[in-house]
Amino acid sequence: MVRLAIDIDGILARFVEGFARILNDIHPGAIPLGYQPSSWNAFVEESLDVTPDEYRGAWGKVRDTPSFWLRLDAYRDNVLDLREYLTKSSAPWSREVYFLTSRFATGGESAQYQTCAWLRGQGIPNANVIVVDRMEDKTLIAVTLKFSAIIDDNLETVYDLRNAGVNAYLLDQPWNRVTTDFEDYRVPSLRGFLKREGG
Repeated sequence: MVRLAIDIDGILARFVEGFARILNDIHPGAIPLGYQPSSWNAFVEESLDVTPDEYRGAWGKVRDTPSFWLRLDAYRDNVLDLREYLTKSSAPWSREVYFLTSRFATGGESAQYQTCAWLRGQGIPNANVIVVDRMEDKTLIAVTLKFSAIIDDNLETVYDLRNAGVNAYLLDQPWNRVTTDFEDYRVPSLRGFLKREGG
C-alpha cells in the first residue's frame, strides 16, 4: 500500500501570491507583481517597502479575511499532474493520498472546510484532508499514519520529518533554496515526486 501526503500551500495553492495581495492592500505597490521570496522572512528582509508592523498586520488581515484559503490561486501544472495521478492509476485501491497542511482559522468557514472546498474546485473531490495548527504537528501525523512519502515546500518541516525517519521530499521553490541539503530529495515538480513514490 502506497500512502502519500501532500502539502497544500506552496505545492498546490499559491499562498505567496495571496499573502502579497494582502500586503499590497495595506501598503499599495509594496510587493512587485510576480514576486517570489527567497526565504520565509524575505518579505521584511529583502528591502521591500514593507515594515515589520505592516508584515504583522498582513497576518492579522489574513486571519480576518473571509474564505482566504478558498480564494487562493492554484499551481495549475501541479494540480493537473495530481488529478492525472488520481484518475489514471491502474490500481487505485493500492494507494491513499492525504493532504496535510498547516492552516489557521480565517473569517468565514473553517480552514478544513475551505481546504476541502478548494480541492473540489480544482477537480479533486473526496479528499483526505488533515489541517494542523502548527507545522511541527505534521511530523507526529506523518509518523502515526506511516506515510510512504510526503512532500512539502518548507525546509524546517522537511528537516523535522526526515529526522523522525519519514521519507520526506522538498518541492523546489525560491524560498527554500538557501541550502543544498536534501538535494537527493528535492524535486522540481509534484510530477517528479509522484513518479518516484507514487507506485
